[in-house]
Amino acid sequence: AGKTFTLAAKDYLTQVSYYSGAVHYDDASKLTAKLNAMDKEVKTLGKSYKFKTPAGSTITVTNQSYGWGIWTASAKKAVLSAYETGKKTIDGKNHIYGEGYTTQGLGYGKSNNGLGNSYVVVSIASQDMWVVVNGKVVVTVSDVVTGTANKGDNATPTGVWYIMYKQKDATLRGQNDNGSNYASKVNYWMPFTMSGCGLHDASWRTDWSSTAYLKGGSHGCVNIRPSKIKSVWNAVKVHMPVIVY
Repeated sequence: AGKTFTLAAKDYLTQVSYYSGAVHYDDASKLTAKLNAMDKEVKTLGKSYKFKTPAGSTITVTNQSYGWGIWTASAKKAVLSAYETGKKTIDGKNHIYGEGYTTQGLGYGKSNNGLGNSYVVVSIASQDMWVVVNGKVVVTVSDVVTGTANKGDNATPTGVWYIMYKQKDATLRGQNDNGSNYASKVNYWMPFTMSGCGLHDASWRTDWSSTAYLKGGSHGCVNIRPSKIKSVWNAVKVHMPVIVY
C-alpha cells in the first residue's frame, strides 16, 4: 500500500539449520513479530477516517468488515522462501486478508481511504440512501427505513461494511421481539453484515416516513420501497463498500 519494508535475514532469523536436504527455521519469532507490527501499521480493518457524504457533510467513519490486513502466515512463508531463493522483492498485495463473508482483503490500493469512487451510503438520521458509481450519485432513495432505533440489536450498525453477495427471490428468516419466528419473502436481497443486515425491498411496509425507524423500523436491514429497489439492485455491485452513519 505504498510502503516498503526491508527484511534482512540476519536481523530476523535467530537460528537456522540445514539437514535432510532442507533448510529448517528453528527460530523465526523475530520475523513473525515484525510482520505483526507491519500489519498493525498498515492494515485498514478497524481504521477510522474522514468521509464526505453525498449530502455534503464531512463525518468520521470506521471500517468494520471492509478493509484488509497483512496475512502474516502467508507473508512469512513468502519471506522465508525469498531468503532461500535469493528473491529480492515481494508484492504485499499477494499476502493480505479480509474479514466477514470473504477472506480476501477489500480496498487494497484504492484511493479515498480504500473506498475507491463507488459505494453505498446510508444516513440513519435522515433515512436517505445513495449509490455512488465512479464518483457520481446514480441512485438516491429519500425514504428508506433502517433498523428500529430503540430496540438495541435491531438498530442498523454504523461503520463501513461491504455487499457480501446479491440474491433474487430470497426468504429472510429471524425472530420477532415476542419470540415468534418470521419468514419474509423479498425480491432483491443484498446483505452487508454477517449478522444478517442488508438492503432489500419490503412490500409489507406501509409506514415509509422519516421517523418510522424510531419505533417501527426493521430488524436491522435497510428497507427500500418495491418501486425503487430495481434501480438500487442494478447499481450495486458485490464487494461495494456500504457506509452507514
